[in-house]
Amino acid sequence: MRMSFTELENATSGFSEDYLVGNGMLGKVYKAILPNGWILAIKKLNDWENLEDEFVLEITTLGGLRHRNLLPLIGFCAEKQERLLVYKYMTNGSLDEWLHSNEVKANILDFPRRAKIALGIAKGLAWLHHGYELHVTHGSISTRCILLDQNLEPKISNFWEAKFWSKNDSALSWSLFPVAEYSGLGSYKQDIYCFGVVLLELVTGKEPHELTAQEIYLITRLVYLMQIKICLGKELMI
Repeated sequence: MRMSFTELENATSGFSEDYLVGNGMLGKVYKAILPNGWILAIKKLNDWENLEDEFVLEITTLGGLRHRNLLPLIGFCAEKQERLLVYKYMTNGSLDEWLHSNEVKANILDFPRRAKIALGIAKGLAWLHHGYELHVTHGSISTRCILLDQNLEPKISNFWEAKFWSKNDSALSWSLFPVAEYSGLGSYKQDIYCFGVVLLELVTGKEPHELTAQEIYLITRLVYLMQIKICLGKELMI
């Protein structure tokens, strides 16, 4: 849905710092409240001239992705020198904030809640890899791009490095050998590796740079076991 710049500007009181909820490499994210009561998240892109291809990809292709564990793109704005993307607002922020920035929130995330979050992320990834008309690889899964709604249901976001593959593309075939290191992984396997890192963060509460060599090895074994299950037809139910 195309939205006007004036409409989005008014919904954020002129993109006031009071409405700012995030600031990343690609741009700032604002909480917006529309006259009808809808609460949205607006990503206002920086240096959009160098991101025009990614912007078009987001609204033409990724805008069609619909799964309960993916952050839905609701609308966009392309007027003059402005490029904005509009998403459903996630009231509980990112998983990274819950795990690493707030001890109170980390304590709220008991094991059943963490398991539910892990399962939701897995379902979203499984749908991207196997459930859509094209295979989609995310490319940069991390706790920072996992957002949580009011029920702590995870939503995968930030598809700027996503790639699309034909279902007949041999590049998607799995190797049955365990992966020893992150570098050199294909996009498909990279998603699973990064998901393994997220799992370890959920289980240990540690940030990636705090993980031990033994824990990193656990990721490679996890990748190996998941590959075997997929090759045997034991894919996650989505």
